[in-house]
Amino acid sequence: MRALQLSTGTNELSVGVIIPAYNRPDDVGKAVASVLAQTRLPERIVLIDDGSDEPLTPDPIWRSATTIDIIRLPTNSGAAAARQAGLDVLDTTHVAFLDADDAWLPAKLARQVDHINSLANPGQTALACGWISTAGDGTTLGRRMPRPSRSLADFCSGCWYCPGSTVLMPRAPLVAIGGYDPRLRRLEDLDLFLRLALSGCVIAVTPVFGASIRQGQNARRRDVDPAAALLRTKFLSAGSRDVIDPDMQRKLDSWLCVEEAAAAYNEAHYTRAINRMLCSLRRVPRLSIQLSDWWHQPANVAVTYDP
Repeated sequence: MRALQLSTGTNELSVGVIIPAYNRPDDVGKAVASVLAQTRLPERIVLIDDGSDEPLTPDPIWRSATTIDIIRLPTNSGAAAARQAGLDVLDTTHVAFLDADDAWLPAKLARQVDHINSLANPGQTALACGWISTAGDGTTLGRRMPRPSRSLADFCSGCWYCPGSTVLMPRAPLVAIGGYDPRLRRLEDLDLFLRLALSGCVIAVTPVFGASIRQGQNARRRDVDPAAALLRTKFLSAGSRDVIDPDMQRKLDSWLCVEEAAAAYNEAHYTRAINRMLCSLRRVPRLSIQLSDWWHQPANVAVTYDP
């Protein structure tokens, strides 16, 4: 097994990139190419073939740069299980994630690694960054720059800091909380970062638009409803190890209702969608779908990004 060439910069810091993939070999190739085009290369890339119909194989152009580890799962298990499989084999100090239908912009990793050096508590800080949303044909749909937070209540209120393809974080706290919950086929980032926040982690934001994010497939009830039920058991049930206080429970339950409403709407289950949205508004009265104003306007991104 041969690692990526070591990049210049902080000697003690190393970055492993986890790319879960299911079919779509052309998208996988573009995602990997965007990592290899970084101005600061990672030390390792792990491509997780999540039970693709045809096993993913290395492109010859990858071998011209480095050997990339490919791990094939026997069955399609979802993003959480695939990311965890990658986390299990990494030994780098830091971990970054990239979905196979997304791509990094060239300075993403370098800017985030530079940001780490200025953090007050780098061992407990996950770094997000801004992203460009695109349609399937590559058309730009918009840009978002998330706000930083150290508030546990914020982490109960949605995944404003995601998509996961923007995140770089130390591996140690991920391992300490047990990593991703492989039972989840949706809401895996909400679950992961809520547990990270309970352990003392915070989110800082590197002021760069570092990723191109393809607008994903619509969420479905078969994935969202069981995931929401599991999160309620984990965080809202009496006696749960990760139970949170009543105010935060209301916020989490309110956001889970939003996720359930969206999934129901996507399947034309409009009565359920209305019911779940009304349930969300009863728990946290507001005039918007989101529980807070999570994103800076693109013209106003020159703010403090380390909470």
